[in-house]
Amino acid sequence: MRFTLSALFALVVLASSVARADIESGPNVGTAVSVLKVFATTGDHTGKEVDYAQDRGAKPTVYIFIPYDRFDRPLARMLKAVEKAAVDAGNEASVVTVFLADDEAAAKDRLPKIQMSLQFTSNPLVIFPSMKQGPEGWQVNTDAQVTALVVKDAKVAAKFGYRSANETVVPEIAEALKKAIGKASGRSCLTVAAFASTRAIAHHPALWRVQLRGNENLLRPSATLGHPTEIRHHHPTPAIQLRVNYDLPVA
Repeated sequence: MRFTLSALFALVVLASSVARADIESGPNVGTAVSVLKVFATTGDHTGKEVDYAQDRGAKPTVYIFIPYDRFDRPLARMLKAVEKAAVDAGNEASVVTVFLADDEAAAKDRLPKIQMSLQFTSNPLVIFPSMKQGPEGWQVNTDAQVTALVVKDAKVAAKFGYRSANETVVPEIAEALKKAIGKASGRSCLTVAAFASTRAIAHHPALWRVQLRGNENLLRPSATLGHPTEIRHHHPTPAIQLRVNYDLPVA
């Protein structure tokens, strides 16, 4: 039985290596940030209580809130990638990572060790002494593993909440930071993969569907699939599957 590639594309389309915010957390965009009194375990204010919102002022800043007991290696990779994005963005952009910790003593002992391992240069690790609620006015949803707020001119420019996070969440945070400081990329490519099974198409046409996960709103309405960047054939018994990766232009 013969099937056209256009039919195969229609089964499933997934963005590769892209994750998106999936839980509400943080103040609304445009909201002026509140006082953020925390204890700094690393950075310029090590060993002191400081209002980081006042310290950063109008400078572009990515504030990241993490429940202390949910920090793991994937988040370590994420933090390094967010820091790099901030440094690359310029304009004195920086990251401030706020750990929500009931056991402040344990956090004070552990966070400097994390700093020694990860060697942050633009990401002070600070503590807010409560995992049950975030700082007043910051509206942190403690069900989120990560809340990331992009702030410019002391106002929220973008917010992201993730039930679970790793470095794949960084692109949308980085793009929001660039946009906040006027350096949005304008054009880029979103790689998508199409998967299809000839048997699934033959016997279950009603199950055909299209899912696009990533920056759907940035896709141009006229965007079309171009030449494939990668084609892989899989031969599980008894069906035959085809995977095709494509680059789609985004505005």
